[in-house]
Amino acid sequence: MDAFPDVLKVSATMYPKLDNAYYAFVASELRKDIYISLMKKEMYYSLDLFAYGDHPKIQSIVDALQTELRELGWETALAYGNTALFVYHGKKPDSLPL
Repeated sequence: MDAFPDVLKVSATMYPKLDNAYYAFVASELRKDIYISLMKKEMYYSLDLFAYGDHPKIQSIVDALQTELRELGWETALAYGNTALFVYHGKKPDSLPL
């Protein structure tokens, strides 16, 4: 980041803009982390860092990313109380609960 984004400019409407910017950032970081996991052939991704269960918007981001992955041919599943995202193709990972 070379400079702070304009969304940080103090104004009466800055907080909704900050919320949107935050969730766009979270989606970007989550997408990047899942991409790195897939490149490393890891089929399990922990959602603990993103407090998945605590934030409905985070849940909707994960839902959207699952849809993106499915459109690319991957299968996805949430497990362990929605704290883990499995991304795989073909045979289900042995660590994925039934």
